[in-house]
Amino acid sequence: MRLNEIKNLREKARSFLSQAEEALKNNAYDVSVFLADISAQLYLKSILLELIGDYPRTHSLRMLLGEISRHVKSSEVREFMRVNRARITALEDAYFTTRYSIRPFEKEDAEDAVRLVKEIMELFKT
Repeated sequence: MRLNEIKNLREKARSFLSQAEEALKNNAYDVSVFLADISAQLYLKSILLELIGDYPRTHSLRMLLGEISRHVKSSEVREFMRVNRARITALEDAYFTTRYSIRPFEKEDAEDAVRLVKEIMELFKT
């Protein structure tokens, strides 16, 4: 049963990433950043589901990555978090900013958000 849930979350994560890329092409930068964040959340939750059989009910990418880093033997996740702290925080903040703020996102913001999600997926190579 969990294998289906893991697979489903990963498929959704990849679908949201694909939609984020499409929104970026259509100059819908707010939408692109929002979808990229959701993609990252779902992907990280699928990793935790696979590792420990559950995941925290949160939208915090930092919390999800931190939880993963506690359960993997490699320091690679902690190093990724350290190097990309500002980018992770910006993407995490975008979840609320895109919904409740009038501050627009720029093309570079959306490009970096999509790139960061791809880097997260590559980090876990599933």
